[in-house]
Amino acid sequence: MESCLEAFHLWKQYTGISGVDRVRITWLSCMDKPGFYFCICPDSLLAREHVHDMLASCGYNDCPVTVFWADEGLGEKFWDVLTLQGLGSSRQTLFIRNAQILSAEVWKKLSGALGIPRPGIMPVFFFEGAWEKGQPKLPAYLTRLKCFEFAGKKRWIWRSPSLDSRGIRNFLQERAKFRNLTLEPNTLEILEEILPPDAAAISAVVEQLALLVDDGVVRPEHTKEIASYVPDMVLFDLIRHIQDGRLDKALELVLREGDNSDGVLFPLLTLMTREARILWQLLAGENVYVPQHIVGLKRRLAANLGFRGIAKIFAALSKAEWNVKSGQLQPGQALEELIAELVRLFTFPRKHTRTD
Repeated sequence: MESCLEAFHLWKQYTGISGVDRVRITWLSCMDKPGFYFCICPDSLLAREHVHDMLASCGYNDCPVTVFWADEGLGEKFWDVLTLQGLGSSRQTLFIRNAQILSAEVWKKLSGALGIPRPGIMPVFFFEGAWEKGQPKLPAYLTRLKCFEFAGKKRWIWRSPSLDSRGIRNFLQERAKFRNLTLEPNTLEILEEILPPDAAAISAVVEQLALLVDDGVVRPEHTKEIASYVPDMVLFDLIRHIQDGRLDKALELVLREGDNSDGVLFPLLTLMTREARILWQLLAGENVYVPQHIVGLKRRLAANLGFRGIAKIFAALSKAEWNVKSGQLQPGQALEELIAELVRLFTFPRKHTRTD
């Protein structure tokens, strides 16, 4: 823990204030609590739960929360709450969602406003943009602002990527334990494979499983009963039929979806892109995590397809997306064409060397 004097000097470097006893007293009275907070995470549930814990530790858990969305702009109400109410005795928490899209001009104004201690107001900025190569994508002007530099020194910034494959497993186990559920090993591996890397979706699935089981033990057969709550369950079966070369089963599944079949295409494109990327990484010998019960199957698929075959998968996916977005085909038509092409690739793969 910094000494009071060190903390005050750090605050003066940020604000440029010198020799103001009132500001010093105000700062020292709240130095153990963040004056504002940056939460950088693309998963909204993970971000909200972390912020909830942070606020509870700071004594702000019982304060009213006002939410502002950056895409709607920060109007007079926001600035009034931040600057005027901050001078009073009332306490309030401000959530600014999608803060990464605020303009450089707004952030410059924010940085100046945040430089004045307001112990009754806790602004929390959520940066919810997608990460690239394991790092958050933040505007360059933001990272150069005094408020951002100061928050970094004070550890008022929390960074966390969305769930990866291992994260899905850990989050599943954590949520299941909270609901007093036991996941059989095979069940855990099935759910780990089919669930999207989204904390809210995983939480919803665990809640449904808690309603389905009688003895607290979740078995593989229970996963089939939650398909209506998890669209990716249907997609998982569809991909399995495609990789098995079963065109009849794949089309039967799509027809069974009826009017919802049009909504299958783009989620399928997303999951098949991820699948093709995993196959490519396995074939290239890269370190990629795959659940143990399917790693052998994935390696065989990758070896049979070769780099050229996997590249054709990417090409088929791109063609289907282009056909719809250019208006050449309806989503249902593009879906049927894509399934037929993917089944052909997985049914009659040609082996290639790794130099293809």
